[in-house]
Amino acid sequence: MDSLRLAKGDRGIALSTAGHDHVRRGATTVAVNLALAMHALRRQDDEPVVLVDAAPLGHAALHLNLKPMFNLVDLLANASRLDAVMLSSLTARHDSGLDLMGGPAQP
Repeated sequence: MDSLRLAKGDRGIALSTAGHDHVRRGATTVAVNLALAMHALRRQDDEPVVLVDAAPLGHAALHLNLKPMFNLVDLLANASRLDAVMLSSLTARHDSGLDLMGGPAQP
C-alpha cells in the first residue's frame, strides 16, 4: 500500500487506503479482516463498522459470502438523499454484524 490513513472524528474512525494496482495483491483480504476486527472491538455505543468495497470486481462480498442487493453505484446515484436509514438499506449485513457496501460489480 502506498498510504494508510486513520482519522478519528466525532462520528468514529475512518480508515482509507490507496495504492497502485500492482501493489494491491491481498488488499481485499486485509480490508475484510481489518473491518471484522474493528467490528469485534467496537463498543455498544460506537457507530457501526461499514466496509465499503470500491474495487472494480467487489470481492469483499465473496470473502464474506454475501450477495448484496445494492452496491457502491447505487449509493453514489442516491448521494443527495443519503442518510443513516438509506445507508442501512443499501448495505448487506454479515453474520458477525459487519455491514458491507458492495463493490461496483459482483464477481
